[in-house]
Amino acid sequence: MSWLSSLLSVLPFTVNVSGRKHNAIMKIGHLFKLNQIPTVNYKGRSIIVKGHAPAQIINFAAHNFFQDFERSALAHFMQTHLQKGALFIDVGANLGGYSFLAKQQELLVYNAEPVPGLSAFLQENEVAFGNHIGKAFSNENGSAEFYISDDNIGGSSLIASNKGWEASGYTHKVQVPVVTFDSVFCNIIADHTKQAMVKIDVEGNEEKVVQGMHNTLANGKIKYIWCEVRGPQSDRNANSYIAVAALLAAHEYGAYSYTAGTGLMAFDPLKHVKQFFDLVFIKQDLKD
Repeated sequence: MSWLSSLLSVLPFTVNVSGRKHNAIMKIGHLFKLNQIPTVNYKGRSIIVKGHAPAQIINFAAHNFFQDFERSALAHFMQTHLQKGALFIDVGANLGGYSFLAKQQELLVYNAEPVPGLSAFLQENEVAFGNHIGKAFSNENGSAEFYISDDNIGGSSLIASNKGWEASGYTHKVQVPVVTFDSVFCNIIADHTKQAMVKIDVEGNEEKVVQGMHNTLANGKIKYIWCEVRGPQSDRNANSYIAVAALLAAHEYGAYSYTAGTGLMAFDPLKHVKQFFDLVFIKQDLKD
């Protein structure tokens, strides 16, 4: 652990994959050439960071980075609803914060991330983050243009912005392989003997991801689906929550909002709709 990471670990703030705090920490770390440190040890797991530019925030501020995930509503939900050995599938893993927590919780973890730099990091660190799939998920197999934001890599997506290129925040495009959820996970989930949870965070492409889950959903073995959806103000697939909720309702999933303080609450579109927000969908005949 670097001296910077040691110092930041005692300060009461978290840091994410982008933003002012992230950028300031990155500047300090590079100024003192701390990016030459090959590995970071966090909670008993060794994470290879050297050679992975997007992952340097874990090098410089591992404690603060992972705490951002550990304090989240999703982390609380995982801890209170998933048993040891459950299957956790992280679609749109980014730097793998939730996959890391799932591994710490002794779940069987798969993660998917198409951004080349992020994918390479997760591939080299499967021991810490779980089985990696370096592909984008959608409603058909093939390849597609993927829009990347260097300033906010977590905002990269298969979906173009309706604001146009200049205002989109994207900086470049790459061609990535695309698969359906069914083609990768249908048999894996069918053969798994314990509960399964899927987390989806794909920056506007969530409707197509769920369309590509049709056969797996028909098996009836996914208990929870945690999905970031878009509201009316989103510039990428606005109001995706309507289509996602309808697709999952057809497979008997109820839609809920969730916080650590209030727990599950039936989703009310008159109260909960924002530019983007999280919903948890629960298979009704598998509900606790």
